[in-house]
Amino acid sequence: MRWRSTRISPGRRGRSPPLPRDPVPRLEFFGLPGSGKTTLARACWNLLEREEPPPVFAPRLTHDDWPGARRTPARLGLILRALPGAPTERRAARRIAAIPQHGPRDRAKVVFNALTVAALYRRLRNAPGGYLVDQGLLQAIWSAYLRAPVPFSPESWREILAPGATPGRTYVCVVTPVRTCVRRLDARFERHSRLQSGGLLEDAAVWSRAEAIRAALVETLIAGSSASPAAPPRVILADGTYDPESSAVRILMALRGTPRRSRLRVPA
Repeated sequence: MRWRSTRISPGRRGRSPPLPRDPVPRLEFFGLPGSGKTTLARACWNLLEREEPPPVFAPRLTHDDWPGARRTPARLGLILRALPGAPTERRAARRIAAIPQHGPRDRAKVVFNALTVAALYRRLRNAPGGYLVDQGLLQAIWSAYLRAPVPFSPESWREILAPGATPGRTYVCVVTPVRTCVRRLDARFERHSRLQSGGLLEDAAVWSRAEAIRAALVETLIAGSSASPAAPPRVILADGTYDPESSAVRILMALRGTPRRSRLRVPA
């Protein structure tokens, strides 16, 4: 199957057009902490939750809103129930776990994240209504490289991120300026992101690396995709500063093949 990518741009507010029903949504959201990816994923899910069967909203499986003392055992249970998983998932988990880290604590976090993602996709593989994931494969790769002593290597991930390795999955890449992400994280009560601790919110070098890795991952995805007007987009670029409800409508319109399909850009 040939894939294409599209960009979601801000459009006029107003009454949303009805959404077509096919294909089944299999969406992975990716972006910097504070980019708005989870908010956007939830807005998409709100539009889809009454469908039969409804898609799975993955944060409910990984208990993202629980405190760490409860969240970690719950995710461990998910890992134990779902693994070993499919060969593609195991290969991705091994590749992420092999990224060098500065110390055993960072390495343990990377391995745990990799296993969680592999288990999550094993659980979601046969979900009849599809799924919406906000902490998936791309986020695990990004997180592993953020503090790693080695640079991101696109060549290491082209096979893992190729369309044939993740058939039917669409990646919604949320693009948000770093200064906006920092402002949102600073105002957030929950402290789930590693960039909210240890003075990292003010560390320009860390944020520069974070954005560079994000951009390189997106470019790796796009480079492995080829345009085909007959297929749903494989990569959707969404503006993280725009109204999430309006963006959600446009994402699902792009995914489900409405007439607004000019060169991969929903007109403003």
